[in-house]
Amino acid sequence: MAAPQQMTRQSIDRHNFTWLLAALLIFLVAVPLADEVAAGSATVGALIFSLLAVIGIWSLRDGGRLYWLGLFFVVAVIATNAVALVLHRAVHAYGTFAAVFGFLLVSILFTLGRVARGSGWLYFSFITMTTLGYGDVAPVSAFARTLAYLQAIFGQFYIAILVAGLVCAYITARGNERH
Repeated sequence: MAAPQQMTRQSIDRHNFTWLLAALLIFLVAVPLADEVAAGSATVGALIFSLLAVIGIWSLRDGGRLYWLGLFFVVAVIATNAVALVLHRAVHAYGTFAAVFGFLLVSILFTLGRVARGSGWLYFSFITMTTLGYGDVAPVSAFARTLAYLQAIFGQFYIAILVAGLVCAYITARGNERH
């Protein structure tokens, strides 16, 4: 019996960022929809955001000290959301913003730590974005291949936009020197 439970735990751990992404996408759709349906009710938005924070902390559960720091911020988000809804004061909304900001910083640190440990993924991303394609690492599933070619396309757009911005800055600087 331990083997199926272990397999389920590994499957959940492997997809914890997938759950966080799904929660973020639902949040991006649910809040504007709730705003339309509930005619600007801050309560619905606060409840949805609190649920997102709970899902977010669940995805960080293997983060050690960062998990506990993130949990502190999630509790602060929920508490300040509740106080802001009851008292209707801007000061409490700023507290909620500060707690959310802290939670996002913890999440970013945790995610960067995971990415740095998975250096194979980082290598694959650089090879894909620069379109070198050495062929030593390849995506296996159809979904991974789709993400890989989208990353290659966006990598090229990034380079094109960066070069265009640098050229524009150069031309503007030369134009200012002449005037």
